[in-house]
Amino acid sequence: MSKMEKTLYVGLIFIITFVLFLDWSKANAHENSIKINSMLNPVVQVKVDGGRGSGTIFKVRGKFSYIVTNFHVVARALWLSESPDKQGYTFVRKDISINIFIHKSGKVEMQTFPAYIYAWNAEEDLATLRIEHRAKYVATMYTSKYLREFDSIVIVGAPLGSIPVPGQGIVSNLFDEYMGKWRIGVTADIVWGHSGGAAFIEHKGKYLYVGMLSNLASIPADEFTIPLPFLGSMIPSSVVLEFLHAHGL
Repeated sequence: MSKMEKTLYVGLIFIITFVLFLDWSKANAHENSIKINSMLNPVVQVKVDGGRGSGTIFKVRGKFSYIVTNFHVVARALWLSESPDKQGYTFVRKDISINIFIHKSGKVEMQTFPAYIYAWNAEEDLATLRIEHRAKYVATMYTSKYLREFDSIVIVGAPLGSIPVPGQGIVSNLFDEYMGKWRIGVTADIVWGHSGGAAFIEHKGKYLYVGMLSNLASIPADEFTIPLPFLGSMIPSSVVLEFLHAHGL
């Protein structure tokens, strides 16, 4: 092989490698964009009376978007006030705001909207919020009945008051229980602020909502508790969907 042939051969190898790298880079960027739009952008930060939690946009109807979260995230916005006739009590709803974070082109844009508590179920620890805004990114709801131990999941929430961030783990226990209610155990690291966030699975190239982050395991220590990482749990999406359907959503 002559020197020129060697040079051409090396150049051809370089061009092929570069083209393959570009194709891989584009495919990887596209896949990452799908993940961000399907899982990260639909999850919001919920702010109420000095506290913060997470929620997930699951529906847009008319000029409104609907968000599902834990009741305990918004409970402090609901308090009993004695009626004027002294014959009973009524709920008074305090201010709640929703921070939506849109990840695009390596930047994060935040929009804030006042929220109205649309429905709640304290016993199941579920609540829905409504905002006057047509959200662009909405989570795809899916049944949790097909989940099995060792299934990989991605969790998204706003821990410790941060913007929503992803994490990962596996399904560890299909029959977990918390205060008499059915939960699914997960090994993802759930901390304060994750409550109301979402758990997703990948199925046929789509990322589907299968549960709501709800509780973290902890042990009592005098006047405070110590959280146990990787021993969290989530409300199965089948329970969440039943609640939503009961309220016309």
